[in-house]
Amino acid sequence: MDISANSSSRSFVRISLELIVELTDEEALRAAAVESVRTADYLSDEMRADALEAIEEDIAEAVTHLIDPHVLIDDVPGVEAHEAEWVSELVEYDPDAVPHPGPDGA
Repeated sequence: MDISANSSSRSFVRISLELIVELTDEEALRAAAVESVRTADYLSDEMRADALEAIEEDIAEAVTHLIDPHVLIDDVPGVEAHEAEWVSELVEYDPDAVPHPGPDGA
């Protein structure tokens, strides 16, 4: 569908992505997340306190505070992010038990 032919039409695409990462240095991860939250201008004092507490209680929260899904589309021409939400959680995962897709996703 070529949206340039009809400029009054707007198209939106929902991207679903599941990404499993291995935490190789929890201390460095937590320190980076704490620093990011402490220096974030967009957080109120209450939100900052809540985020710092969450990071201390759950290492997955550290990942949440450092990941920005908007970065995935920064260099994609003709695309603008409108909404994003993401959650990080610890999972049981055995990399040897899961088939790994090739570069084409198959």
